[in-house]
Amino acid sequence: MDGNLSQYNNEYGYYDREVLSKALELVGYTIIDLCNHHYEIYDNILIGGNNHWIAIVKRNYIWYNCDSLNEKPIIITDINAYILMRIVDGYNIMCVVKKRDIINL
Repeated sequence: MDGNLSQYNNEYGYYDREVLSKALELVGYTIIDLCNHHYEIYDNILIGGNNHWIAIVKRNYIWYNCDSLNEKPIIITDINAYILMRIVDGYNIMCVVKKRDIINL
């Protein structure tokens, strides 16, 4: 990735996965594609598609949809159903983990 970020985003500011991955690496995190259905073991999930990213975070065993298009975070009562719905809609599902935690997954 060179210094010209314009090839990695569109006119609306949607950055592609490579840019997000690099930014997360700079602060000690990495993206892992979710190929299993054990979402509950993760604390941070990124959902990407339709030129928009949605952050899903778990705090104190409660899942929140932290979509910037919402006024405030929205509680997700069934994470598996929520993720399945996004997969059916064609979104990409990835988890965000601290690099030091990867060996523990």
